[in-house]
Amino acid sequence: MTLIIPQLKLPVALEDEEQRLEELYSMRLLDDSSDERFDYYTELLVSMLNVSMAAIVLVDKGTLRYKSVRGIPARDALRHSSFANHALLEDELFVVSDAQADPRFDGLPCVTGEPRVRFYAAGVIRGPSGRALGVVCVMDRGPRQLLDEQRRNLLQLTRLVEHEMRTRAVVNELRDRIAQHAFHDPISGLPNHQLFVSQLDERLAMDSGQPLVLALVRLDRFEQAHKAFGKAGVDCLIAEAVGRVKQATGAACSMGQIREDTIAAAFPVDVQKDRDAVIAPLLQSFRLPVVLGEHRFVARVRIGAAIYPGDGGDTATLLKRARTALYHDSVAATSGYRFYNRDLSTVAARRFEIESGLKEALERDELEVAYQPEIRAKDRRLVGAEALLRWTNTKLGAVSPTEFMPIAEESGLSIEIGAWILDRACRQTAEWHKAGYGSPEISVNISSHQLRLPGFYELVRNVLEESGLAGRWLNLEITEGSLIEDIDQAIRIMEQLRELGVQFSIDDFGTGFSSLSYLRRMPVQALKIDRSFVRDVSGRSANAMLVDSIIAMGHALRLQVVAEGVETEAQLRYLSSAGCDLVQGFVFSPPLPAGDFAGRFLGRIGLRTLTLSELNASRRAPGPTPSTPLPR
Repeated sequence: MTLIIPQLKLPVALEDEEQRLEELYSMRLLDDSSDERFDYYTELLVSMLNVSMAAIVLVDKGTLRYKSVRGIPARDALRHSSFANHALLEDELFVVSDAQADPRFDGLPCVTGEPRVRFYAAGVIRGPSGRALGVVCVMDRGPRQLLDEQRRNLLQLTRLVEHEMRTRAVVNELRDRIAQHAFHDPISGLPNHQLFVSQLDERLAMDSGQPLVLALVRLDRFEQAHKAFGKAGVDCLIAEAVGRVKQATGAACSMGQIREDTIAAAFPVDVQKDRDAVIAPLLQSFRLPVVLGEHRFVARVRIGAAIYPGDGGDTATLLKRARTALYHDSVAATSGYRFYNRDLSTVAARRFEIESGLKEALERDELEVAYQPEIRAKDRRLVGAEALLRWTNTKLGAVSPTEFMPIAEESGLSIEIGAWILDRACRQTAEWHKAGYGSPEISVNISSHQLRLPGFYELVRNVLEESGLAGRWLNLEITEGSLIEDIDQAIRIMEQLRELGVQFSIDDFGTGFSSLSYLRRMPVQALKIDRSFVRDVSGRSANAMLVDSIIAMGHALRLQVVAEGVETEAQLRYLSSAGCDLVQGFVFSPPLPAGDFAGRFLGRIGLRTLTLSELNASRRAPGPTPSTPLPR
């Protein structure tokens, strides 16, 4: 048996068919085959025009997609054998009074068979660009004419349906934008933390044990880039970093932006492959500088990685362990990477305990201030003391500042702790002054976060006012590296505080990046030589020559030079002979609680001690000193 397909007389094809379909798909009107919201219009059509059949139809590439029907089956039909295909060529209305008498529709299935349509009329639905997308149509089993009023009613209902569809398309677009904003990073366009976890969990479930690496790529010096190049520059930096990670990891990589400065990348890995070779492409991709406008910025990164399934069977566990590797000390200092191993969990647990304990340390009064004397080298006279933080936790015991302060810095707790030690040290020093213990100067370390904190000037001024301590007795020590992050802002704040009499020292000098031009500009009174240079200072050692150079440079700039970490008499003798002004270290005393410090040192002073400013003056104009030497 041979199937005979009727040869229909087809209308001329639409010239903009490709653009028409693109607009139809972009409006997302084909998501559902039918829509109950349009049923009201088809019911109204049947009633108003007194017909037996009505439909709202969208014309796809090869089929008719019914959104609502009355009197006919709601199933998609072929486009080429339809009235709607002809109707798309009309401006507004398409009317066929008797299909059986119209040769264009000879052999049309819906005419020759059920539902045996004789009459057909349709209004054309157009999209925002004016392109025809579908029709609102009525049909009947007998021939008839469409009266003028009925034509107007059909056109009005068509425009209402058209408006409804356009409105729905706008709502869909707004929903997409909201979803994009809620689940994607606005700069990189990558899935955010929540969506990345969901997508990677789905991938892990589908991969059936296929090994993957989850790498967290963190941009270092991110805050510096923000200050140097502004938001626009940082946006370019993020976009460039995302592109480099994509290129290094390949098309099979799942990516997410889990923090502004951290990109997550999960990609297949050969477990037999050397781990250096796995991460090498990522590190290599950041070797070249990033061009930000007229500037070239070296985007240093550090990477923490975990392997599925060995390090975890779900995304949350893998992320946790990749973070543990990322924040390990061996990765933090320089651009590098580390894979997770179980030993790191012990380190991470310790870190978590310290961070949790620090949050409660102030409330539980676990923090204390210890005081270490600063002594003039040539005659061993007390000049002042440095206030040093100490912490003894009920569970952890005594925790070293070298362990808990970096954690305080990264967690943001250093700001509150810094304000506390500044207040406590100033109050204690003011009490010593009032008690007649002479007038020792107090040195307090401040972090780069504190110095850049809005309101830091007001904080120091209020502490001085409330404690009753004159500003000239307070010396703030700032690490060399923190000043470089924003030298101009640092100088502005320091000059404001100098008006209150506050003095400044550069701590850990020699370990950062200071230049003579910076030193000349900064309102500092002293340099503190880092203890690492003092440790092996003797004869013609490299450290000795470096210390000699720092002392000579400091004096040339009319600055006091302080050596910290002095532990032996030999070191003390060398520093004295080299012209170092002040020394501090265990050779005189470890840091002591306030009471012990006062009893051992302040009780022996009958007259006030010299401030750094007065010591500077005494260097330029030697004369009698008002303080008494400390016996050893």
